[in-house]
Amino acid sequence: MALILTAFTRRFLKYWYFQLRDRRRLVVAAHVDNALRENERGNETPAPRFLWLAEDDLLRRIPVADEKKKEQLRDLYRAWGLAALRGEELQRRRGHRPGEAAIALARMGIREAALPITQLLRGYTHQVRLAALRALEVLGAQKATQPLMDVLPEVKDTARILAAAALASSCRSRPELLLPHLTHEDDPIRAIVAGAMAEVATPAVVPGIQPYVRDPYPEVRARIAEAFGTAADPKALPLLKELAKDSVWSVRIEAVAAMGRLGDYDAFETLSAAVHDSDWRVRREAAAALSNLAPEPLGTLTALRRSGDRYATEAMVAELERQGIIWEAINNLNSPSPDLRASSQLLVQELLQARAYGAIFYALEMHPSDEIRHTLLEMLDLFFLREDREQLTPLLESRFLEPDTRRSLENIALPAREKSPSKLSLLLTGLGIGVFLTLLAALRISRGDGDPAGSTS
Repeated sequence: MALILTAFTRRFLKYWYFQLRDRRRLVVAAHVDNALRENERGNETPAPRFLWLAEDDLLRRIPVADEKKKEQLRDLYRAWGLAALRGEELQRRRGHRPGEAAIALARMGIREAALPITQLLRGYTHQVRLAALRALEVLGAQKATQPLMDVLPEVKDTARILAAAALASSCRSRPELLLPHLTHEDDPIRAIVAGAMAEVATPAVVPGIQPYVRDPYPEVRARIAEAFGTAADPKALPLLKELAKDSVWSVRIEAVAAMGRLGDYDAFETLSAAVHDSDWRVRREAAAALSNLAPEPLGTLTALRRSGDRYATEAMVAELERQGIIWEAINNLNSPSPDLRASSQLLVQELLQARAYGAIFYALEMHPSDEIRHTLLEMLDLFFLREDREQLTPLLESRFLEPDTRRSLENIALPAREKSPSKLSLLLTGLGIGVFLTLLAALRISRGDGDPAGSTS
């Protein structure tokens, strides 16, 4: 009986607590609405028991508000004393409350809290320091740049990603603030600064980062190559060509990716050479970048297939799918334009020979046009590699296949000796029989077996 009473009491208290909390949230939401409408009653500070619920409501509203409404929400946050309360919590030396206060102030965009938040980067627990880095990333205040640089030597490996993100956010509007710190004597710290530059670089800083193309630390060179791509400055192309020949594959792959983002046709020759790089990851990235520059993707895809590099071929096919080129070719298989129809069929044929069946199988399953599906089945029958017939199994198990399409695919999936004859093979067989009977009749006539006059003589 005691257990039943305890369970009932616990459930009742839980129900009462959540009901009370929801009621208070509705009251607070109405109070905030009144304050935003400049209602006299709404300008009153919420009662102390509602204060943190008011903060939750403001934090919920600010991400979806426009700039004018965000400023009103920040004014309420300051007027109700929430910013001051959170500022006091930043001064605590123990517990997790300083980290929570830093996150709340950053989410509200209270920029005057940037310097107090930087004080959390030293002398606090690891979790509080991580929260401070995250808060500085959200806040994006320029005044946090130097304190972040001062604390970088003490940042552990697990927090360096957050430190780079916070540094990039602090310098987003003025990336030139990072240039003096690229000369730091510590290689990992230079790499962090270069990583921040890679996120915020503009054409104006390209001359300033050119000397670091030959930095002795490979990670710095890789991030500088990425920065050139972010800046999207065609003047950086000669430097990217140099980095594409670097001895470290991680530098080459960033240079190749940056050239793909530039979209300059002058990079075509370098990317074509990178397709044959010694590292498969570089080859894959080069193929994807090349698809943005190649005037005719069919020739590039054919060359990659013949090279036997499956990584580069798969990357090229994925990029063609992303750009919609493959889907456009499938839709134009029966185009009234002879040139468009021929080029589309050649591309689909090349996909089949490259064993890139994904888009073709999807079209067989879901394309609304019977004519398109019929053409794909004919091409699949001609160019499908029989050793890959197991890949048809998931497609045959689909419940969306049309009955005629399913029967044709089942016929293609059969081994050659079990396949039922196609219309073409039946026609060829009939022609062969006809030719044989004609030759036999001619032979009989030449021997006199079929001459009517010889029978009467």
